Amino acid sequence: MSRLWFVFVSFMMLAYPFGSYAESENKLFYDAVRAEAEEDFDSAIRFYEESAKISHSANLYGNLAKLYFKKETYGRSILNYRKALLLDPKNRELKANLSFVQEIARIESSAMDKQNSYLSSSSMDAWTIFTTFVFWIGLGGMALFFFLQVNRIFQVIFFLFWISLNSLGVWAVTQTRYNHDLQNREVIAIAPTTGEDSNASKAIYLRVSAFEGSISNTSVEPGESLFLEMEKNHSVKKHTNSIGETWYFARSLGGRNRGWVRQDQLSRIVPATER
Repeated sequence: MSRLWFVFVSFMMLAYPFGSYAESENKLFYDAVRAEAEEDFDSAIRFYEESAKISHSANLYGNLAKLYFKKETYGRSILNYRKALLLDPKNRELKANLSFVQEIARIESSAMDKQNSYLSSSSMDAWTIFTTFVFWIGLGGMALFFFLQVNRIFQVIFFLFWISLNSLGVWAVTQTRYNHDLQNREVIAIAPTTGEDSNASKAIYLRVSAFEGSISNTSVEPGESLFLEMEKNHSVKKHTNSIGETWYFARSLGGRNRGWVRQDQLSRIVPATER
């Protein structure tokens, strides 16, 4: 009996943190919904942002995006719509809302928004499985046809078809892997939290050197998409200056706009662990 009691108590001790975790998440979410209903948008945003540190859902990010749009904080609105679509890529309402915000903010759609769904980063695993399956089935088929001495013309046709499918699979895996890498490096330009984060306020400058006051190469508006540059060792290219500010080297997809941007002026769509 004492042994069963020990197992029960141990289970409850392990389960309690998860229950408390979920309760905290739900409380923050409903506090945000209540604040939004009372049109206390600042409090609602604060509650949603705290909830987003605990859990991730398309609904949560979609609500955040709507609130930032109401505050005319277009950069963060676009950022959160992109996060929502990452979790629910087929949601037509989210896509329409994102397009509307981009139109209002006069921001062009990101190349990642326009990519073919069949070649999106989420399709990489499916294409890998397809290519592996085609390769081994085709190899087995060729061996079987050779053993059974099937008509040579049929073997040639089968071989060409097999090579074509393999080529398609390898090309698709390469494209989806490239898009996956881009998505992991994509950031949205936002104004720092200490300032006014709207397109009517400040442009974000891409500077020659990693410190404020350095000459700027160009500028982007809040909501525009940039991509973090990578070092040869595949780590993110960044620099911490003498006053403790962290700067990232970012560029547009085509490389036309590039330069150093302060950390608080960018936000990743996909959280990543940097080396």
